[in-house]
This record gives sequence, C-alpha cells and structure tokens, in this order.
Amino acid sequence: MNSVSINKIVKLISDNIVDITDKFIYEKEFIECNLSGIFKPVRPEMREISNIKIADKNFLLKKINVNDSIKFEKNAVFEYNRSPARLYVDIFKKASNLVYLKAKFRGTGIFRIKIFSEDVKTKKLIHEEIVNFCDNSEYKTISFDLNSIKSNSSLFTNVECLSDIGQIYNFRWLGYVHKNLANTGQRIVLIRIYGNKSTVFENLRNIILVEDINSILKKFLFVIYDANEFDEGINLINEFNSIKTIYIKGKNFGGGGNASLLMSIVSRINKNISEIILIDDDCKLEPETFIRHDAFVTCRKENIYSTSPVYSSDDPSIIQEFGAFWGEFFSFRNNAIVVQTKREKSLLPYLVRNSRNINTEYDVKYIACHQNFEFATFIFISFPFKIMKKAISIPFFLRNDDVEICLRLNNLGFENTINPNLFVWHGRSHSIVSEFYTIFHALIVNNMYGGLNKQYLYTIFMERISRFSKIGNLLLLYVYYLTIKNFVDFNSWTDSSKYFENYHKIKNKIINIQRLVLKRIPFEVIDVNRENFSIVGLIDINPAVPKNQKIIFYDHLNDIYYSQEEYLDKNINTLSLLEESIHCLSSLIEKFDIISINWKLFIRNFNHILFWNKVTHEYPFERLYYNIPKYYTRGNNKKSESFKYIFSSKDTILPFDFDPEMYLKKNLDVKESKKNPIEHWIKNGKKENRRY
Repeated sequence: MNSVSINKIVKLISDNIVDITDKFIYEKEFIECNLSGIFKPVRPEMREISNIKIADKNFLLKKINVNDSIKFEKNAVFEYNRSPARLYVDIFKKASNLVYLKAKFRGTGIFRIKIFSEDVKTKKLIHEEIVNFCDNSEYKTISFDLNSIKSNSSLFTNVECLSDIGQIYNFRWLGYVHKNLANTGQRIVLIRIYGNKSTVFENLRNIILVEDINSILKKFLFVIYDANEFDEGINLINEFNSIKTIYIKGKNFGGGGNASLLMSIVSRINKNISEIILIDDDCKLEPETFIRHDAFVTCRKENIYSTSPVYSSDDPSIIQEFGAFWGEFFSFRNNAIVVQTKREKSLLPYLVRNSRNINTEYDVKYIACHQNFEFATFIFISFPFKIMKKAISIPFFLRNDDVEICLRLNNLGFENTINPNLFVWHGRSHSIVSEFYTIFHALIVNNMYGGLNKQYLYTIFMERISRFSKIGNLLLLYVYYLTIKNFVDFNSWTDSSKYFENYHKIKNKIINIQRLVLKRIPFEVIDVNRENFSIVGLIDINPAVPKNQKIIFYDHLNDIYYSQEEYLDKNINTLSLLEESIHCLSSLIEKFDIISINWKLFIRNFNHILFWNKVTHEYPFERLYYNIPKYYTRGNNKKSESFKYIFSSKDTILPFDFDPEMYLKKNLDVKESKKNPIEHWIKNGKKENRRY
C-alpha cells in the first residue's frame, strides 16, 4: 500500500507559503485594518443579535436589520450601540501596535454624528460634528488617537438626520499600524474534522460568499485534517477551489491528538508565517470574524496569543466561554480574581464571564474590560507562529490539550487575551468517556504546573467516589476508578507505542459498562408524578437530590433514562467497585512522589516530532488533496497552475512522491499540451517510464 510521509506534507505546505505583503491596504507608512462596524450577517445567529432599533422623528422605536442600508427621516436618531457595531478598544490599546483609529461613513443626506466612549460606569462624548454627504459614493472619516480613549471602554456612534431624508450605506471602524510593526506573514488555519464536516462546509461556503473578504482570504492557507471514517458525500476541495486549501484524510487520534498532529506538521516549517489559527469542526463562524481577526493579527504584539468569545449555539447572544482559569487550587492569580470556592470544582477550568448576554446593556459594557487569562480552548485560538513553535512539544492529550499548551506558553512569559469584537458559536458536548479524559489529564496538568499534593488529591477523590457510591452512579464511580488506576500506571502511558491501544481499551471498557447499566425507561413513566423522582445528569458530580426521592440518571448524548436499581451484576457492583477505588487511591497516595516525578519527566522529555513520525508510519495518511488558485504565487514568484494533487493509499498507481509541477517541468510536451499531469501519468506516464 502506498503512503505519504509527514515530511511530504510539510514540504507541500512549505512550498505554498508565499509573500502576501501586497494583499494589505497601505496608507503611506501605515497599514489599514478593518476592526469592526456594520456588516452583512451571513449566519442566522448573527442576524438575530444584529437586529437593532431606530427612533423616527416621533421618537417611535422600530426594528431594522443591519443587513440593509439604514434610511432616515428628518430628526430620526440611530445609535450603533449593539455588540456587532461597537468597538472594544482596550484590546487594541494593550495587545496591539495600533496608533490611531478612524470612523468611516458612507451615506447621503446631512447628519449630526456623535462618537461616544463608554465603560462600566461612565459614558463620554468624545467627538461631534455635522456631515453633509453629497452622494452615496462619498466617504467621511473621523480620526482618533488611540491613547486619547479611556481604558476598559467601548466606542459607539449616534447619528441624527438633519435633512428631510437621509441614508447610511456603510460604517466601519478602521485601525492603523506602522508597516514596520505589522505582521504581514502567511496565516494558516488548522481545522480538525471528526463528525462535523457539514459545519466546516457551511463555514467555508459562507466565507467565500462575502464580497469584501476576497482580498483577506488570499492571506490564508487552510489545512484540514479529516478523521471521519466516511466522506459524508462532501468534497471540500471541489466545492471551494477558490480557497487555498490542503486536505488530509487519516486516522482519528481524538480531538487533542488531531490538533497536536496538525500543529506538529506546521511547526516544522521555516518560512514567513505570522499566525496559526486552530478552529474546532463544530465551531460556527461569522465571516466577519475572519475580517476582524485578520486585522487584529496584523497589528497584534508579538508576545500575545488570543481567542474569541464563544457564544452558545442554543442561545446565540449568551457567552459560553470568555477565557478561563484552572480553578482555585491551581490559579497563579488567586489574589487577583474571584474564583469558585467549592473544592470539588478546583481540578477543572473556571470560565470567566460565561452566561453574559450581549443584549443586556450592562454586559455589553462589561465584556469590554480587558483581562488576561490562563488559558483558552481550541474552539477558536490563534498563536503567533514563533510562539507556537516554542510550546508545541505537548503529549498526546484527548482533553485539556488546549490548557496544557496555554499554560506552557504562560510559563514562557507570553500572554493570552480575548478579542471581544469577534463572533464564534459552539455547542456544549460532554460524554462519560470524555469525563475520564478530562479528569485524567487534569491530574497530569495540575501535577505539572499546579503543585498537586497528595493530601489534596486524597480528599478530593475520597469525596467524589463516596458520593458516587451513595447516589448509585456506577458509571461515574467506574470512570473515577479508572482515572486513579491509570494515573498510578504511568508506565503504560509514557510508552508512546501504547497510546492508542490504551485509548481504545479505556473507551471500550467504559462503553461496555455503560451498555451493561443503561436501561431505557419511558419518560412518560418518570414524568407522571415527579414527586417520587429526581432526574440528574449522568455526569452530574454533585446533584441536589431531595430526601426520599429515587434518582433517575439521564444520558443526554444517547437520550436514555436509567435507574441504578435496575442493574445488578455479579462481577461489578457498587460495593466492590468502591472498595477497589479506595484501594487504588491508597496506592496512589503511597507512591505519589515517584508517580508525580515520572509524569513530570514524561512531559518534559516528550518529543512531538519523533512521536508523530512513528505514529504516522504505523497509521499512514489515507488521502491528500490540495488546491492552489491561480492568483497565488509560489516561492519563485511565478504564477502557479490551478491543479489538484491527489494521493490515495488505496490507489497504487500514483507514486507517493509524485509532484505534478515537477512532472510538467521534466515533460515539456505534456505541459505544452495542457494536459492534467496526474491524469497523464496514470494513463500514459507510467507505461512510458516518464520522469517525475
């Protein structure tokens, strides 16, 4: 069977890293950046939170959509004060090299324009003038020195129509950074796909439909790793051949594993790359996020990596994640922040400002406040390339991989921050299997970075396994038993040859027990008289259950209700599992010092290049496609052909090191005939013993 080496993929990506400095907009010695403002939403989530109100001449409020140009009658007033139109400036003051801002308008009619600065407590008028737009092609700009604007504030605009009728067609906040301080290298977007190819398809389709994003897309190279077993009938290369894309299909190494593989691949490149952006496959993006994030990358300081607020897919205006700390026990900043005090939560992340609603006036002001965080998730995260290369050597993690790399960067002196001007949506997902890896890797991360001690560890796990036993949650009890057992057995995890064997073994064990204990109960039976039942989540660590009530567990992923009392098995029961868990915990405490040292040595000595070379040799890539549109230039600055290289491990005709461009160079007659080099090799080249 043919295969393609990881080095071949590295070379392919490296060959398509180009000089993109001519893709930026220059104004004398400065580069112009599109920061925020009114735009045309593509995603329905964005349309919902972009609906805004305008007061007519009688001061009656009516709803409008920013997707349309805004029409005014005389004395009508409109405020660009919703989140999409505001500009949160503190992120630019503290995390970028921006020098000044411009508010840019296009319209017809006469308007009084007011610019306000607002923080949590105060609102201040910082500019007012009357503007007469002669025709709809005329732009009016208002400039601001960034340092003149108060910290922790956001900017918004109030316009009043002074003519009989008026119209606003466009409004933008623009930023200007000196070209010598701008980041003008290639941006690489990494997307790992497992089960959500349709969401990736929708994101890419929406992006290419936005007219003013074309010049920005030319700065991006998309590298997609597809770990799906099946193709789902979607060919991303064929559908989006105007986007510079490299598509790899291979085995599934888990969420963290797939991310680590992609980062290991790009970290080997030595070319002018500014940014590595990692996006979850089930993350929904507004195309405007690409525009605003590209602007932020252009002006951002070199020592900062960043992320976006993550909104809830179920409720688009609610913030799901806005940065995080590792909890009360772990945080280096205990004295500076308010953290949860419940001891059982301290092994897990503490999400800051989640559940905020950007439709609420106070919350819109509140999220403008700048703050650095210990880590951000890989739902949407962006690393300056030089920073990422310094911290990429992370072990194979299925959960908390994002935490580990962020904490490593923090220890190197880099800062994590959030750009509140961006929009990303994500749905929550957590299973009993992921609970194991969440807690298991939490132990490893805390041990490495947080100074985990055995007394704390003993107290936490004794509380949890006792509680699970008491309420009869055999599945969660079993998961925590496996967590302790595998943390003790560090030798099987520090041997890289056993990683995937362990992963599948643990997963299958949990699933088999889950099948054994789960029994579907008709919801109608449970819900007839709720006084006798208390329904709790399958992975609810500390459910509030009234006395004298029977517990019904609910598995939300499989939509199954079950009662622990429905299950009795001679091999595994609550009492024997509790005893075994306590035994494992005692063994961990007894050997804690040596176990802790060995885990730390493993983390410090892990070599991602050797690891992934070995893994991809044992589990070779199945397919490799790429598409480079004609408007891109290669390293030799000559126009490249727009073709697709196709590798398939199931196709033994095409050599794994076949290079279509080199084939054309060595076979000028094929080039002159303008035949597809791949098709020519398959039909004629091999028989004719052509060079490639």
